[in-house]
Amino acid sequence: MVSYLVCNGQISTLAYYVVAYIACHGQTPTLDYHMVSYLESNRRIPTLDYHMVSYLESNGQIPTLDYHMVSYLASNGQIPNLDYHMVSYLESNGRILTLDYHMVPYLASNG
Repeated sequence: MVSYLVCNGQISTLAYYVVAYIACHGQTPTLDYHMVSYLESNRRIPTLDYHMVSYLESNGQIPTLDYHMVSYLASNGQIPNLDYHMVSYLESNGRILTLDYHMVPYLASNG
């Protein structure tokens, strides 16, 4: 439903509160890598931060938030703060499979 509305220009801004509301009412069964990257690239989600990720994760709205998704979003400037707390949260919940050479320099260069 969300992707249909976005594709047809019916949702100008899909922010945290909108996603939270829709998720709470079971309207978004899956918010996965492809949907997030589409929405991000079209500036439909202004900020995908720790609080939003943890909320969506805890409600089962993102089935897999892994290394590939995080590195993609980070490399495209979609996560303004990918810090120690967010990484440790994702790692502890098995959402980042590999924290390797490519990701470490990114995190280090961003403090």
